[in-house]
Amino acid sequence: MKLGLMDWHIGWTILLSILVVTLAVVFLTFIFSLIDEAQLGGKGARVGQAVVAALWALPPRLLEIMPFTVFMGALIGLGVLSSHSETTVYRSAGVSTVRIAVSCAIPSLIVVAILMGISMTFTVIEGKVGRDDGVRDIEAEWVKSGSSFVEIGSMSRDGVANDVVSYVFDDERNLTSVARAQQAQYDWDESKWRFEGTQTTRVLPSSSTVEFDDEGFFHLKRSPESLLAAITKKPKKMTLIELAKQIEHLKSENLDARRYQIEFWRTLLLPVSVLGLVLIATSFVMGQTREMGMGTRLMIGVAVGFVFHYVQAFVTPLSIVYDFHPLIAIGVPVAFVWTVGGWLTVHAR
Repeated sequence: MKLGLMDWHIGWTILLSILVVTLAVVFLTFIFSLIDEAQLGGKGARVGQAVVAALWALPPRLLEIMPFTVFMGALIGLGVLSSHSETTVYRSAGVSTVRIAVSCAIPSLIVVAILMGISMTFTVIEGKVGRDDGVRDIEAEWVKSGSSFVEIGSMSRDGVANDVVSYVFDDERNLTSVARAQQAQYDWDESKWRFEGTQTTRVLPSSSTVEFDDEGFFHLKRSPESLLAAITKKPKKMTLIELAKQIEHLKSENLDARRYQIEFWRTLLLPVSVLGLVLIATSFVMGQTREMGMGTRLMIGVAVGFVFHYVQAFVTPLSIVYDFHPLIAIGVPVAFVWTVGGWLTVHAR
């Protein structure tokens, strides 16, 4: 038997199945989002606006539904091959379950790459649209920078902050100075915040002094774009590069970065978890359950997909509650999937 021809046949069948399942789930997600938008908009809501809002909400959800759709697609595709006794022929020719799983993994990775690319591209486009529309301006936010805490009254994306107050503390957490500025402009060449019209109160052990300056620099290390991304964008809507930058900055400030680390490792290990689910689907169909009907397989597939999703959703918050590394929280469900897949593969007949 020519393995290349077998890979092409299995791969094409799996790819079509995954695409059909993905389109079906995306369509259902769109319908539910459309209903939600219509209910939120009230009686005066326009259908066109609700449709646009529902479509705009789809790309960020692709990464959430991807493990489920790829697993179900692989299960259905292999089920179709099994119903035509094609998998039996492959096994009779000496092709192992692992070899068939490799043939299923190739189209699965193609779908993973496409969906991740769409989701990441949408994230970048969404950021640019927000920047152009000016809807990402912030008001009344606190930022930690080194030994100081900065209160920002308002700030625009082009780097203009108003009503800025900086509280500076020493190593023993004693307040040493308070600086107030009417306006601060980010200097892109110097990578610093240049303030205008500032009043600085120096706090001494027995007294305090007040100083006035026309201009100077604030001790705020982050750029406007970085600040706005951290404040206005949720971790799920950030790219891997943005997540890495946020993690690096928060660690440099000795702040909690676990929310960003969880999303970073979840996205990075997503292809690994998908391959584990594909291994489960392959060994499930090729094992002793290969005589099951398609309806039974679908029910079990839906159950496995939901169990994986909810186990991961349950374990990941534990890293914040019990203070352990987020990689462990993300890695445990992935390791569990690969363990189950490996055990089923060994016991496949």
